[in-house]
Amino acid sequence: MLYLQPEHAGLLQHVINAPEVYIVPRSSGKILIGATVEDAGYDKAVSSDVVAGLHRAAAKLVPELADARVTSSWAGLRPGSPDNLPLLGQTDPGIFVASGHFRNGILLAPITARIMAALVMGESGGIDISAFSPDRFRGAQLTAHPARKHQDSEQLP
Repeated sequence: MLYLQPEHAGLLQHVINAPEVYIVPRSSGKILIGATVEDAGYDKAVSSDVVAGLHRAAAKLVPELADARVTSSWAGLRPGSPDNLPLLGQTDPGIFVASGHFRNGILLAPITARIMAALVMGESGGIDISAFSPDRFRGAQLTAHPARKHQDSEQLP
């Protein structure tokens, strides 16, 4: 992911989501550009080629971004699960988990928060979350997660 600083503040007022890139204006005037996905373990190194590719992809959608300065770039970790479903629930008395959302964490945050708040308060929340139980892996011999097929960085121009 990267931040761009365009020459003119207020360039964008809305999010742009395209197959190869998303563009998010921030109140600071910076523009967030994201994102690639690769199975790199815990390596958070950032490739200058990928940063340049994201910048080019954004500029194809918003030509004014072509001359915007890259102010920062970074890589984050997106924890997933072996079956690609989130883990939601109580693991032990007083210990709750909400993890494994992979790329959908930001999208699932509102419903996850509602579910977890209900669980912590001892309520059901009215939603069957048994398919997301962390207990589904208890005692299982898990192997490393297979490489995800979402190699978005290979699709950059």
